[in-house]
Amino acid sequence: MINENTKIYIADIEANGLIEEKNGKNAATRIWCLSFCNVNNRIVKSITDVKIIQKFFEQDAYIIMHNGLGYDIRLVEKLLKFKIKATIIDSLGLSWTLFPERNLHGLESWGETFSIPKPPIIDWNDEKLLPEYINRCNEDVKINLALWGKIEWVCNNLYDNQEDKWRYYEYISFKLKCVALQQDIGVKINLPLIKEALMELEDLKVSKIESLKEAMPKCPIKAKKEMPKVLRKADGSLSANGYKWFEFLKENGFFNDDSILVGLARDNSSEIEPEDC
Repeated sequence: MINENTKIYIADIEANGLIEEKNGKNAATRIWCLSFCNVNNRIVKSITDVKIIQKFFEQDAYIIMHNGLGYDIRLVEKLLKFKIKATIIDSLGLSWTLFPERNLHGLESWGETFSIPKPPIIDWNDEKLLPEYINRCNEDVKINLALWGKIEWVCNNLYDNQEDKWRYYEYISFKLKCVALQQDIGVKINLPLIKEALMELEDLKVSKIESLKEAMPKCPIKAKKEMPKVLRKADGSLSANGYKWFEFLKENGFFNDDSILVGLARDNSSEIEPEDC
């Protein structure tokens, strides 16, 4: 239950890699720092001692992190080998659900929105760059703090009481925790069966498209037909070509129009679009 004594923090960590090696990027072996601030006093502080970092996560508090359940918490538990006791609220999930009009939801994108640039880092394995790692971590906390203020403003207008609002926060974070657990457990798939099924579906697609082409109305084929140069004879009567011209117009329902229907054809395009006909 949220009350005036509840401790609520914004926090972020920086490490020297990902949870697992992926796409040429190394798995993390070290947590460089943790930055945090109390949402009430908004003073950003940093910790580099992993023992103190562990104590921070063992306290009875709400800790708001961005993709915390997808990255930070999984990495902290993996490298420091303990289970976090604090309640994690993931602002990434809240951003997805509350601001669906955005194309990007990362802290870098939100930093551009709030005019708080995210400092770039090229090398994550140089201890001499620790001040830069800490600065980046601090700025991430500032961005997430600004995002949290926006989230709070929206949800205070959506919910009548704090209990319902925080129940929503915890529900969204629970869903992201489920995703994180699934990532850790993994999923086994029958790859040969998937490939076989895909080939069957591709063949079925081709046959269905051909059947649809047969059933659809034919598209008119139009061509230019020029009026004969000599319509009439010297005495004013129709020439043979003139007679054929007017008969042709009459049969096709045209008059004084050189764009005429000369036949119907099947649409042989790879995609069938109604507006083509």
